[in-house]
Amino acid sequence: MTGNIFNPLLVQTGNDTITYSFTNSFGCSNSVSHIVQVDSAPAPVITASGPVTFCQGGSVVLSTNNYSTYWWSTVATTQSITVSTSGNYNVTVTGANGCAGSGSITVTVNPNPNAVITGGNTAFCTGDSVHLTANATSMYMWSTGSTNQSIYASTSGTYSVTITNGFGCTATTSQTVTINSLPVVSFTGLPDTICTNAGNFTLTGTPAGGGFYGTGITGNIFNPINSPVGNDIITYYYTDANGCYATATHTVFVGLCIGIPTVGNNAPGFNVYPNPASDVITISFTSTDNQNYVIKLVDMLGRSIKEENDKAVNGDNLHTMDLT
Repeated sequence: MTGNIFNPLLVQTGNDTITYSFTNSFGCSNSVSHIVQVDSAPAPVITASGPVTFCQGGSVVLSTNNYSTYWWSTVATTQSITVSTSGNYNVTVTGANGCAGSGSITVTVNPNPNAVITGGNTAFCTGDSVHLTANATSMYMWSTGSTNQSIYASTSGTYSVTITNGFGCTATTSQTVTINSLPVVSFTGLPDTICTNAGNFTLTGTPAGGGFYGTGITGNIFNPINSPVGNDIITYYYTDANGCYATATHTVFVGLCIGIPTVGNNAPGFNVYPNPASDVITISFTSTDNQNYVIKLVDMLGRSIKEENDKAVNGDNLHTMDLT
């Protein structure tokens, strides 16, 4: 007691006697006593179901011991609450004797990283690749097993990466990569060996819609007269709807095929190819009857180099001569 003020905080828990004494003007005195029961205020302890520091998307259950009433700073009035955001959480409780007390606990929620994959064109042709890069953070784990920030992808599939920031929080994202096959390209219409005066050859490419290039080519026409004597490489190129490009090539030998005139009613006409030649030449001639022929090879000075016999039949004939 201080004067006529009673402060229960200044007394011990239990019974306390309050006495009021008074004296009248005649000097007579008397007193009145009252017994007061002083109870202690509750001190609630808040417990958590797990760590109170966790990553975004997690939660924790906060509970206090058993009291008559509860009033959380979230305005909940239950013994337990579930929280998923950072903050200082308070609870005020009332004991059986009506006394109130408070307790608090702090919860920290760390942010998750924002997972992003950047790179170039993710739909491309066989033989190419794309550089996939995750945004900067502390750690990386790709679906390929790589722990680098960037990887090269050269096969079709979905590539994912899990990144971890400085708080230990993670996020995952993925990127689909499509590899388009190269077109299968070919062309027809050109033999392996032709004479320089053989005329035009019409070339057909597959798939249609491509183009030709090479000496002697105009559009899809090959004219050997415009090609130098010897080997000439003709190429067909084609690009499909995916932008994938492929070519097909063919090597043609263009020869002079010099004709050798002869006389006589039944004399054959000769063609010799390829010309020039280094190993084998073919001699074509036409006969109107069956005859024996002598084929003689001479040099520019008229000296005999080689001589072979042949039997012609009525019609077209071919004879090969080994020059090696």
